[in-house]
This record gives sequence, structure tokens and C-alpha cells, in this order.
Amino acid sequence: MLIRRHLWYLSQELVPLSLCDNYTSDVEKAAIVTIMLRAGRPQHFQQQKTVMKEHPLNNRMRDEVKLHAFAGELSWLVFERLDVEIDWMQLPPPDWMDSPAFVRFKNLVDSLKVVNDCAERSIKDVTEFVNYSKD
Repeated sequence: MLIRRHLWYLSQELVPLSLCDNYTSDVEKAAIVTIMLRAGRPQHFQQQKTVMKEHPLNNRMRDEVKLHAFAGELSWLVFERLDVEIDWMQLPPPDWMDSPAFVRFKNLVDSLKVVNDCAERSIKDVTEFVNYSKD
């Protein structure tokens, strides 16, 4: 899996997006939901910026890392922001598509635009530099 090379993108806030991924196993989806339910949904979320940082895993651990290891109480933020009901979490993952709330969540997640701000900013800076250089 290519994400193993980019673990800094994984955070409690982003892991729930994998619940809509067809490549995430039902066992892993159930584990993510179990951890989220156990952690509990906070009453309020503090305004803060998500910090993307490399996780301190050695190469052997990278092969064993599971998505549910990144789930927690901040994983509820995506449901708060997208205003999605979560009743489907009580069902086993194969039955989620029968829930209109999950279908709505999946459609919202599928329509999200992915942007790599750092890479795009760097390309813009280099392009501007090239345009200003004379030699």
C-alpha cells in the first residue's frame, strides 16, 4: 500500500475517510468504528490546525501499521463538519450501503477535492522564479 510511504497524512481527523474506501477491509472498518465509539464523541471541538507529521515508526512497524491505530476522539470531527448522521455505525460494514446516512457520507467524501498545498505552492514559486530569471 502506497500510504505506508506517506504516513504523515494520517491523523485522527482523516482516518474516518477510509470508511468509504472500497480497498479498506470490513474488519479494519469495524475496528475504526469500535475505537471511535469507545473514545466517545466530544461535545465541542477546539478550533485547531491539523498538524501533519511523520509518525515515529521504524520500517518493520510500517508494514504492520493499521488504520485503526490512528482513530480517536478527533475522528468525529469529519462527521461534525459534514453534518452526517452516524446510525449506520451500529451495523456491520457490509450493510452500510443500506443506510441513507452512510450513502450521503460516502457521496460527500467521494466529492472532496484533494489538494497538496505545499507541492502546489513550491511549483508556483519555482515557476515564478524561472519567469523572472534571465539566464
